[in-house]
Amino acid sequence: NQTIVEYYEAYFHPFTKFTEKEREGLRQKLLVASKMEEDYDKFSHSMEDIDAQIREAEMDKQAESRALVLPAEARRLKLLRQCRSLYALAQDEAASKGEKERALQIIENYKKELYNNSMLIKIDKQIDHIEEQKRRLKVRELSFNSYYEFALERIPQIVAQEKIQFNIRDFAAILKQFYRGGELEMTLNSDLDVNLFDEQFIVFEIDKIKDDPVLFPIVVLIIMDVFLQKMRIKKGRKALIIEEAWKAIASPTMAEYIKYLYKTVRKFHGIAGVVTQELNDVIDSPIVKEAIINNSDVKILLDQTKFKDRYEDIAAILGLTPIQRQQIFTINALNNREGRSYFKEVWICRGQYSDVYGVEEAPECYWAYTTERMEKEALKLYLAHYGTMQEAITHIEAD
Repeated sequence: NQTIVEYYEAYFHPFTKFTEKEREGLRQKLLVASKMEEDYDKFSHSMEDIDAQIREAEMDKQAESRALVLPAEARRLKLLRQCRSLYALAQDEAASKGEKERALQIIENYKKELYNNSMLIKIDKQIDHIEEQKRRLKVRELSFNSYYEFALERIPQIVAQEKIQFNIRDFAAILKQFYRGGELEMTLNSDLDVNLFDEQFIVFEIDKIKDDPVLFPIVVLIIMDVFLQKMRIKKGRKALIIEEAWKAIASPTMAEYIKYLYKTVRKFHGIAGVVTQELNDVIDSPIVKEAIINNSDVKILLDQTKFKDRYEDIAAILGLTPIQRQQIFTINALNNREGRSYFKEVWICRGQYSDVYGVEEAPECYWAYTTERMEKEALKLYLAHYGTMQEAITHIEAD
């Protein structure tokens, strides 16, 4: 998460330097972390070093020049001078016992401040180093390639700074197939000709990758991201229809998304729908069964004859009344076709109102939507000859 946030920040707002407020916040954070790691032996050793500095007769000239730049360094030198004066007083035979004890007590207090001060000096140098590291991290274009390079440089810095464990080599190896020259390089690096967010009608075809353990989760995330953005930001009606829903429901990731979607989509003036040839796909899924059924105001069923033996269970799950069950089992079963064009019947329930409807389309619509292979191949020949789909359908219907 941190590398992703910093990656976009580096692209849109290239880093130059920390502000004073940022430096102070980082200084306090690093000071707490440093104290957390200090043990008694280190503390004692540091105090011995401070004692040695107090007893030095000569001041470090280089430290004096640095004090002009670093406030912490200036404070350290001032405290050392005061400690030397107090130490001289404690050694003075002319001083009273009370004066000597008072001087030694003040020295002890100053030594603790010097200890914290020496840590701050180290921390300031550490902040300068971190600042230089961040300044070197450049992102000149947005792509997975540039993120991969950014992350492999930035993650070791985070690991060192936070002193945490992270297997950078495994991370690199897992994502390498999507990086420059990898077998899946184009998956995350190709530019889209259009912005999916602005498209009014999008079809994601996942048949070929539904069993791919690498690509399927990525495509699911893309679908989720695109629709969630549209759902929350776009005005007007939005709809997500999941065809062959069993493929999606079979994936725990997608099933949880469908469950979330059904519980939230109506708040954003949107609708969600699942289409499946087998009702069992929905009612046998513990993840989505309750979410879909309880949040679906519209239910559409085709011929349910093959489920007749277990329809008591199905009716209970769908919340069907006895009248609605009778309606469903009249689908395509009545002798009501005389003098009418070919049609198929469907049961539609809207809230508490339901009925059976006949669906009849013009021949031109049939040719536009047919999935019969032989008919599709014939239509392709007409399309090649006449040039447009409208002309092809008109002539194939007339012939």
